[in-house]
Amino acid sequence: MNFLTQHKIGVPGTTVEQPYRHGVLRCIYDEDGLIENISWTPASGKPIEGLQLYFDWGNEMATWKAPDSLVGQQWCAGRVALGTVYDDNGYDPGREITLGAWIEECIGKMGRLDVVE
Repeated sequence: MNFLTQHKIGVPGTTVEQPYRHGVLRCIYDEDGLIENISWTPASGKPIEGLQLYFDWGNEMATWKAPDSLVGQQWCAGRVALGTVYDDNGYDPGREITLGAWIEECIGKMGRLDVVE
């Protein structure tokens, strides 16, 4: 069972932390109990580090980016592509991948010392 299957639905309005690698994965759930953010931190209560996953379930989209960044990878309709909010160079269809598999890839990069983000 993949991470998204196990953690997509939680207690509404909560933040859940769980050990992961040499730190903690932090999952934030919205008022409907759907996961809206996944991030990594070196310890509970510490600021997050690296890229985060943001979910927009109403539009069936997910984004892997830095908190204040305008650029990141976005998953939508079975494909993931790099882009910015100001893209005007045409449409990049990106690579085909399921949302669950892509979430596994992103989480696999969280907290890794050998991955430059």
